[in-house]
Parts: sequence; structure tokens; C-alpha cells
Amino acid sequence: MLVDVDLPIFKHDPLPQGRRLLHHIRLLKINSAIFLADVLDCELNMVSLNDEDAPPPQYDALSYCWSSAEDEDESADEFVVEGDGIWIIINGQRCKIGHSLAGAPLRYLRWKGKSEYIWADGICINQSDDVEKSAQVSIMDQIYRRASRCYYRPWTRS
Repeated sequence: MLVDVDLPIFKHDPLPQGRRLLHHIRLLKINSAIFLADVLDCELNMVSLNDEDAPPPQYDALSYCWSSAEDEDESADEFVVEGDGIWIIINGQRCKIGHSLAGAPLRYLRWKGKSEYIWADGICINQSDDVEKSAQVSIMDQIYRRASRCYYRPWTRS
């Protein structure tokens, strides 16, 4: 299935600024689907790591390598819309992600009839905001430690 090209391009909502930036992350909620090839329809939600009254939902963390499409295996080829990535939907907007993230992990972690929360830096961190990127990298140990499960390429669970 293809993503509607008339949807606006995805933009991250900003995380809190200052010291509060170190206490918040975004989690990707992957909505359930009937078929494996269905478009990935997701929501990106901001959560606090330090709010005891509203703790983040259980989530899985993905650790994967960033690479070009030429470096990837062919596991995602059936989902390719454009040669350098795959379009998904986040908060009603279209977003292009790389094959290393789209192929196996996001599609196969989405369970039939169940939504899943995922943390993956390529989506959950605004890669065009250097201040946010630096702050989020500094708390990655907390992010991985709090995850229910961690998956790493070649997609094994730890």
C-alpha cells in the first residue's frame, strides 16, 4: 500500500527546552494492522521519564545502524515507495524512514490487533535539531535501561 502524497510532510513537535529536555522523550506508537504490507500508521507522543504520576508506557527500544539503501538487505524491498526510503504515516503526516528501520523492525514488531510503543532514535529524536540531538544522546542510557526489551540489528532481542 502507498502513502497518500497529498499528506503534509512530518515535522516533530518540540520537546520542552532547558533542563526539562533531559526528562522527556518521544515514543512511536505503531498502530495495529491487518496485513504485514499495510502502511505503517503511527503516532509520535512525548512522555516524561520522571513523572511518577504519569510514567511512560512500556516500550521497546531499537538499536540499528544508519546506512544508505545500497547497504541494506532486501527484506524491505516489497515496501519501497522510493529508492532511498519508505514512507510511513506519523500523526497524520507522511515521513520517510530508511530501510534499516522500516523493513523488519517496525513491521514485525507491530502485532496484529495490538498497538506497540517503540523508541528508535531516527524517528523519536528530531535529527535536524542539534540541541535536542545532543541532549537526547546524553540520556540514551536511561532510554535503553527503561525499555521493556531492546532489539538490535540483526533484529535479535536482548
